[in-house]
Amino acid sequence: MLDWKKMKFEDFTFEVDVESIQDVGVSVVFPVHVKLQDGTPVFVHGVALRAEFFSQLKQSPLWETALMKILKNRVREEILRRRKLESLPIDEKLRLFHRDPQPLG
Repeated sequence: MLDWKKMKFEDFTFEVDVESIQDVGVSVVFPVHVKLQDGTPVFVHGVALRAEFFSQLKQSPLWETALMKILKNRVREEILRRRKLESLPIDEKLRLFHRDPQPLG
């Protein structure tokens, strides 16, 4: 398990799974595989872009470079989000899982 508080963006690499790009409604979803520098898989992050925006982006001569910058920024945001999450110890998670259900309302 990673100690997210100690991780920096530079500790990771990422690659886009181009064969798994999906059109979902009005969005295009790019599956981005995030790995440690040694190649160890960490997580897969689905980056959604509006289909209309992606279509316009592809009209630009350097669209692939621009797309990679966007994906890199979204991965950076996801790593920062994960760094800010408080991780519960396993004992606390088990305690919460086995706790008596609380009545609603």
